[in-house]
Amino acid sequence: MARGAGEGGTPDGLGMASRLADHEADRNRLEFLKAIEPHASRVAVLAQGGYAPAIRRERLAGVAVREGSLVFSDRQRILSWMAPNRVLAIFSWRRFVDEGGLMSFGVDLAELYRRFAGYVDRLLKGADLANLPVDQPRLELVINLKTAKALGLAIPHSVLLRADEVIQ
Repeated sequence: MARGAGEGGTPDGLGMASRLADHEADRNRLEFLKAIEPHASRVAVLAQGGYAPAIRRERLAGVAVREGSLVFSDRQRILSWMAPNRVLAIFSWRRFVDEGGLMSFGVDLAELYRRFAGYVDRLLKGADLANLPVDQPRLELVINLKTAKALGLAIPHSVLLRADEVIQ
């Protein structure tokens, strides 16, 4: 999660927009999981490691996995554990879906970096940080139908319609 300038992170406006996007994204990730598995009674939001023991112990039907450097660097192990254990998972980063995860809902990182570069450019040209606009990053839903089929899942049409991209 981005932090405000006073905390050593991004400029305050970008950090605040990121925190708002995190909250909205968590809510939507859980809604997408519930739409795919309406009878799932135990779903968790996980961040930064500790995933497998918690999932087994709590007998979770689904997991919304937040972004984080530990999660990202361990993505192959996470993906290889979740598939055979038939755990429904939605990730913050699209890269997980490109590598076999079921779905992702989060900030389009390429777009975010382009926007950030625009802020840096304006600041270097003398713009006042207080006068730069604050806008919320766009969130994208990506679904991997091959993974859904392997898990024996039928993705509801309503969820497919909301997808920005469907991987066949």
